[in-house]
Amino acid sequence: MKRRNLLALAALLLAAQLAVRGQVAWRGGFYWDDLVLAGRSGMGPLWSGDFLLQHHDGHFMPAAFLVAGATTRLAPLRWGLPLAELLLLQALASLAVLRLLRLILGWRPMTLALFAWYVFTPLSLPSFAWWSAALNALPLHAGLAWAAGETLLLARMRTRRAWHGASALLGFVLALLFFEKALVIPFAATAIAMLSLSVTGHRRPAQAVLWRARWLWPGYALVVAVWAALYFSAAPPRASLPSPQVALSALWRTNTQGLAPAVFGGPLFWSRQPPGSALAHPPAALAVAATAGAALFVARSWLRTPRAGRVWLMFLGYTAVCEATMLLWRTSLDPQIPLGLSLRYIADCAVALVAALALVVRAARRSRRVRGQRPAFALVAGACCASLVSTTTFAQAWADNPTQAYLDTARRELAQDRATPLLDQPVPYGVLSWLSYPDNLMSHVFAAVRERPPFASSTPVLRFLDDQGRLVPGKVDYSRAVEQGPAPGCGYRIDPGDDAQVPLNGSLLSWEWTAQLNYFASADGVVEVRLPTGHAQRVPVSGGLHTVFVRLDGGGRTIMLRPLDPGLSLCLGAGPIGTVWPK
Repeated sequence: MKRRNLLALAALLLAAQLAVRGQVAWRGGFYWDDLVLAGRSGMGPLWSGDFLLQHHDGHFMPAAFLVAGATTRLAPLRWGLPLAELLLLQALASLAVLRLLRLILGWRPMTLALFAWYVFTPLSLPSFAWWSAALNALPLHAGLAWAAGETLLLARMRTRRAWHGASALLGFVLALLFFEKALVIPFAATAIAMLSLSVTGHRRPAQAVLWRARWLWPGYALVVAVWAALYFSAAPPRASLPSPQVALSALWRTNTQGLAPAVFGGPLFWSRQPPGSALAHPPAALAVAATAGAALFVARSWLRTPRAGRVWLMFLGYTAVCEATMLLWRTSLDPQIPLGLSLRYIADCAVALVAALALVVRAARRSRRVRGQRPAFALVAGACCASLVSTTTFAQAWADNPTQAYLDTARRELAQDRATPLLDQPVPYGVLSWLSYPDNLMSHVFAAVRERPPFASSTPVLRFLDDQGRLVPGKVDYSRAVEQGPAPGCGYRIDPGDDAQVPLNGSLLSWEWTAQLNYFASADGVVEVRLPTGHAQRVPVSGGLHTVFVRLDGGGRTIMLRPLDPGLSLCLGAGPIGTVWPK
């Protein structure tokens, strides 16, 4: 087949991948940590060290925060721009993988077959569809494939070494800025280059690669040193090793129900309990057959193809690193959740695996053990068909997400009245868990949205954003109350300069409460309000008979009020203190 035809087919495969995955991502929209990144982007300066150098959920990813921040400022909580970024990053990753395959195999039909497997594999689908995960995973895919290709060229060529070395280093730097897991790139890229020379018959592949790339490793070391200084400038996350039983169970399920079925296009089915993410749920027969088939294929090629064993050791080593990081930083958080079945933590194994397959094919061709390629093409075609089934079922599971509908409705509702302040409240649990506090507060999630009212500690009109994102009248659900005071026609009189302690009809635990203050003020002014163990809030009041709702933290048996303006006096009537619910 002519090179021009192969290029056209590769372009069609890439276009098909972007079309299929774009549809999956469009149906899903924003999810979970996406709102954390967007919210933090709107809370402070984009280029501040506090924003870019923070650790998030165990990750150090300044470039991901920068991209998320710029995106949020341009189109706050609008899915179109993040979707375009997903497609762009996926295209870059796929093109880098195609280039690596071409460097290993040249332009031939098997190159396209392996590329087809990569573009459709469900192994990398969950990490693509989730914006915040893709900002980690896709630059890692692209950086690994690119650095491996440049290291391979560096090992083969006697000229332009500086260019290829600088290019490999740049790919590593960019990937590392998006994801700390990119620390594996120098080792994986060097191993792929060594194996490429090895399977083509080079007598001393390790010495050749290390010598010709000898100026690359000081560059890697310098980058890692600078990165480490930035990484430890903030308190890094702590790793913890799960129990042996938990670790073995997680590894078994990850490999037999996650990785092995995905190699053959599985899992075919996914399970999801919102708000959790989709987990691979292959039929038992597929899991058994895929695990056995993968083991048989590796064993057969190991025994029959010279140097194939080294290639599989490289892939198994890479997979071990991926799964070890999952065990150290993720499994210990909640051992009951089979995180490996989300496939996100082993998504970059797709790049290592497709490179390993290309190296095995190259070794087989050199040893002349290729006796017709029809079975291989049939296997890849079957895996691609199964991958499309898995993609379809994943899209159905991923679309079961209330976040995008909630955000769209909330933006429209908030834009209708931009003057009356809103009390802060958490977004629904199905949108962002309370475990993410304070990132789950509306003032954080909608921080970058310009068409909205201000969030404040007090408001004259109590409104509540319900679980569908609709702005509805709110009420204070009674927990304790200010009862009617002793002064006839007034309740509790608070004179200018007083630091009044108004008794409640019971004690409040230390929590976040909303007080409904029904008052008569002598003039416009400001009153300081607080609970005994909480922080003071400055509350504007208007002359005459009014109601104001105040968000207070703390607890105690009294509520304390102090007028801050000279001559300002109040009468405080009865009113509840509690939590806010739709009226």
